Amino acid sequence: MPLPEGAADLMLETLRRVPEPSVIVTASEALAVVEEQEALGGCVGPLCRELRARVKSTPVEEAYAITTRGLVPVGRGGLEIDGWVAARAGRIPGFLGVFHTHPAGLAVPTPYDLAGARIRGSRVECVGARVWGRGRVMCIEAEDPGVWEELASLFTKLEGLVHSTDYYAPYPQGESLVFVPNPSPRVALQIELEALALAEALALSAYIIEEG
Repeated sequence: MPLPEGAADLMLETLRRVPEPSVIVTASEALAVVEEQEALGGCVGPLCRELRARVKSTPVEEAYAITTRGLVPVGRGGLEIDGWVAARAGRIPGFLGVFHTHPAGLAVPTPYDLAGARIRGSRVECVGARVWGRGRVMCIEAEDPGVWEELASLFTKLEGLVHSTDYYAPYPQGESLVFVPNPSPRVALQIELEALALAEALALSAYIIEEG
């Protein structure tokens, strides 16, 4: 099932508006701040306070319904789009699926994203991100909406790889800093290839759309 005409270009255009992380830290730097926060009960220690002062960006996710007539905006949020926003997309005439952005550099749907696709009855799900300055979108197509739940279960295998990545983007959340995986291009490609292989193992069409 091909995407509606012009949808791929609009997805990449959307990613050009996504603010990139203002600060990226190594895995060891992130771990040191996380351990300090856990020990002190929040972002009150010197490592966390110094890093938080440097963070100028806030996370933004945007969601669009993919319809037979193109993309329709349905909402935006912070680190994660609220479930009701994406659910609203499923009620739009000609609904095919959802495209949404991730705030940091990994264009791979989470198990949560795929479970939502099952609830919405999606036939296609696309996730986009700016991977170190370059827009990338992963799309997965499924004619049978029931397969999304099985795929979500398979994608839990990626979580260890995602959360042991080499770089992270810090973002303020309440009185703490949270760290979103922002892997190097090499590691991001490795995770993308693993995700594509998991989708193809279920005989699903899965592909990458990229700038350039």
